[in-house]
Amino acid sequence: MKFKKTDNGEKNSRIPGGVSQNGGKTSEKNSKKSGGAGNPVGISMKNSQRRSVPTEAEVKPRKRPSFLTVFICVFLSAVIIFGAVFGIVSAVRSSRSVINGEGVYISEGVANYFASIFKVQYRGILNSNNVSGAEDSEEFWNKKDENGKTYGELFESEFREYLSEIVAGNILFNKFSKLSGADERVIEDTIANVVRDRVGGTVESFNAAAEKYGFDYDDFCEAVELQYKAETARIAIYGSDGTRLDDSLANEYLKKYTHVSLAFIRTDYTREKDSVTGEYVYKVMTDAERAGREAEIARFKGYIDNIELGTGEIMTAATFREIVNDFEGDSDVEFYFYDGSSETAEFKLDFSSVVEVAYELENGEFGYAECNVEPSSRYQRGFEGYCFIYKTPISGTPYKDKTNTFFADFYEKASKYYYAVNLNEYKKDAEFTDRYDEVMNPLSVPENNELCIMGWAV
Repeated sequence: MKFKKTDNGEKNSRIPGGVSQNGGKTSEKNSKKSGGAGNPVGISMKNSQRRSVPTEAEVKPRKRPSFLTVFICVFLSAVIIFGAVFGIVSAVRSSRSVINGEGVYISEGVANYFASIFKVQYRGILNSNNVSGAEDSEEFWNKKDENGKTYGELFESEFREYLSEIVAGNILFNKFSKLSGADERVIEDTIANVVRDRVGGTVESFNAAAEKYGFDYDDFCEAVELQYKAETARIAIYGSDGTRLDDSLANEYLKKYTHVSLAFIRTDYTREKDSVTGEYVYKVMTDAERAGREAEIARFKGYIDNIELGTGEIMTAATFREIVNDFEGDSDVEFYFYDGSSETAEFKLDFSSVVEVAYELENGEFGYAECNVEPSSRYQRGFEGYCFIYKTPISGTPYKDKTNTFFADFYEKASKYYYAVNLNEYKKDAEFTDRYDEVMNPLSVPENNELCIMGWAV
């Protein structure tokens, strides 16, 4: 998703749909000043006669203000007072925050909660990547990686990124949604479960346990709500299945897919359909049958290679059809490859070379890949032979076909992609305050496996 800028340099909305969030500005012309303080130029006030007291004829009884007038005055006064109070509260929250953005604030205590759980997650990632000695110790955090950065420096950098994403996720949630009654119950029940099951069920006992981590019950409640909004913002915008995604964005995302037809030629088994059962019967090829297949494979490979050499007969759509008609296998089936797709990932487990060649082709081009697959639960007999590949443009909206397994997770993947694009944009609105450097030391916060969210209450 690309975001344009208006002529005055202000950003348009970074939301799907492109609706601008900038209010229009009007300019007012200043009235020209005359000679004196609002007096007409050239008229002297020196000899003008003034009556300090009005005559009786000029005296008119003052009307009492109407109820509506009184109401409006009171209402405006309340608005002004509320605005002032709101401004003061916002200023206080901002001064106490270590990071904020567009009305979302994270205080020191809330940040300490996030640091305590992030440290657990981060060390888990290090251990899964076989980083030796990844412990929550001063010795390890001072240890340098292969690029010369200490793991402590890497952790602090990643933690700042994590806080920025929390703020950005909340900004997005607040723009497009609000907590429903069901959402609030999930948050409240999740908090209650932690207090009841981990620390004896009282706020006092919770605070006693949380003190060593640098946060208290109020910080925890605030952090849980921020965490919930950040985790559910994508769903709030695009829906749980992603089908709220705008069609124009879906069509743009479709361009990430590669559309090919595949024709397999085996050199291990022949296959014939049983006329009675309708099932295929496999027989091991004889040496003569295998030699014949290998000769055909060499012929078709030569057609494709001749496209580059510029000599001899070349592969055409008609020739590809010949392969499809003359040889058994999963031939001329439409395949849609995309590395983010679960269906593509499954296919690559056995035929990664086919997918790699498909990605290298341009529309209208042909390619081939040798396929040697060991017997497995997916292919009982395995596979030996070649696959011929023909890449063609994508037409229509195949992702709307619910029977097409290549697009079973299309909307989910697309909505995650566009949400990540928006998240990266809104992260720019998350600003760390001077207070972060003054009070935050996430490395000193102990790991928290005790007072954290294991799962949201159902």
